Amino acid sequence: MLLYTYITSAIIIITKFFDAWTTVRGITHPGQERNQLVSGLMSKFGIKATIFVLMIFVIIIVSISQYMIVCCMQTNWIMIPYIIMGLFLSYTNLAVAHSNYFQRHNAFTRWLSRQRNYRYRG
Repeated sequence: MLLYTYITSAIIIITKFFDAWTTVRGITHPGQERNQLVSGLMSKFGIKATIFVLMIFVIIIVSISQYMIVCCMQTNWIMIPYIIMGLFLSYTNLAVAHSNYFQRHNAFTRWLSRQRNYRYRG
């Protein structure tokens, strides 16, 4: 099971790299970024610098998480949710990278866009 957590961590970092690479390749103005926090950081520090720092942040967080699993939490109650959430996060990164690369929405990014634009009218 521990091997699967290492594989999951590697997949998270690799798919985040593709997300970052396609974002740098596709964004010409910070206003094109959907995430308002990241868009603000891009306006202040520049697009490439912001994406580079976020990529380093992801590597640090994934490394710390993997270290905690290896040294302290080698139970299935920790590793299985880590693997499931990691694969979901990787799928999201890959779907966004695909959307960025081809400059159009795919099924997952369309769904994300609908969720973001949903307004509760109850």
